[in-house]
Amino acid sequence: MDHDDSVFSALAYRRNVGATMGDIRTFLRFHEDPKRTAKDDLRSLKSFEESGLVAQVEERWFLTPEGYKRAKGDALKAEWQWTDAWILASVLFNRGSDDCRLQDIIAVADFINHAIPTLAELHGALNRLLSGRLITIRKNAIFAPTESALALLAKAEGSCTNKVLEIVDGLRKLLDCPCCGVQLKSVRWRYQLDEATMKHAYNEYCQMIGFKKK
Repeated sequence: MDHDDSVFSALAYRRNVGATMGDIRTFLRFHEDPKRTAKDDLRSLKSFEESGLVAQVEERWFLTPEGYKRAKGDALKAEWQWTDAWILASVLFNRGSDDCRLQDIIAVADFINHAIPTLAELHGALNRLLSGRLITIRKNAIFAPTESALALLAKAEGSCTNKVLEIVDGLRKLLDCPCCGVQLKSVRWRYQLDEATMKHAYNEYCQMIGFKKK
């Protein structure tokens, strides 16, 4: 097995969660001979990126859908995170709109948690929610909740107060609920959110609220 194959094996093992350079190097320490360096790893990653097999989001590398098709062997389990419930709520609270775009999700997320989700948080949450069939995405990146997501919201609202953060926490608990939760078998990373798209959406949100950047 050459070094490119070894690096791809590391990515394949972490295909549901993404991999930092440190994750890749740790994996390879136990699977390579002769020993290589992080520079060698990065060289392989850049080659995969040029071939459309991987994409980098902040500090993590993810297999693209094309790369995912080639992944084999065991993999770390995909798991729901609190940010998934936060972003799901942001899509759900936009459900009255026929045109829920990324900037609208950012707007509601900021209202809910008084914070702007990072590129990594949005990329991860949107892809996990898509993989769990809780949201859909149409052409021009328009998002919408599915019937399964609406059912989760109804349960969360029925067991929580009207406080928004309590509803988000309720959604988070429901995602992992043994009886009515949503199984996250894999994450295919089919929505590629990059820095330029994120920056554009943030600028659109700033215009929406009349915030002028210095």
